Amino acid sequence: MLVACAVLLAINVLRGGKGEAEGGEDVDLAHPADWKTILPLAGAFILNILLIDWAGWVISGTVLFWGSVLALGSRHYVRDGLISVALSLLTFYGFYLGLGIALPAGLLEGIL
Repeated sequence: MLVACAVLLAINVLRGGKGEAEGGEDVDLAHPADWKTILPLAGAFILNILLIDWAGWVISGTVLFWGSVLALGSRHYVRDGLISVALSLLTFYGFYLGLGIALPAGLLEGIL
């Protein structure tokens, strides 16, 4: 079904068809990108990628979650750090116990 829809949409576009403009979005397309938010957010994701194998998910996930909220404007450092650790631990054990998928433990190998 997905392939059939993709083919039909491709034919429609090749014939000059255009999708209806998004009416529900409240986005000003003339406004430039907010690089003060995008670059730190991208940095948090890149740091997560670099740390996950060595440091493990709990540490790299904490960095990812904390860096994301920091980049998005939160200034409650201690609260956000504690929530980030809790989210990392919950997702680590959620994947392990709930789905049977072992995320890398890294530096916390004997502790988790």
